[in-house]
Amino acid sequence: MYVKEVVRDPRIFYYKVPRLGSYMAIRLEYQSCLFEEAFDAGVHDLIAVNEKLRIQNDEKEAYHKHQEELKEQMAAEGETYNVEPKVWEEIKTQPFKSRPIKFVVCINTLG
Repeated sequence: MYVKEVVRDPRIFYYKVPRLGSYMAIRLEYQSCLFEEAFDAGVHDLIAVNEKLRIQNDEKEAYHKHQEELKEQMAAEGETYNVEPKVWEEIKTQPFKSRPIKFVVCINTLG
């Protein structure tokens, strides 16, 4: 909201003598994750993701080792072996919990 000249605007109420000047109010809304529950949830999520990544890396290592063993076994028999590609699930962290923060910033030049 912007009022260029407050003396001429009927919405402005004065408790004492009217003064010349302008008035501006700006709505300020944003999402904030700066609270304790968001921090705790983020830490727990990171621990869980690191554990899932460790397990997945172990599975990948075992899979590649098994594929190499099959390849060597087939080579010993005189056959060719094509490695079977496997798609691994992408493991990511969850977005931070957040809550809306609402303020109104007011500026006046009334003195």
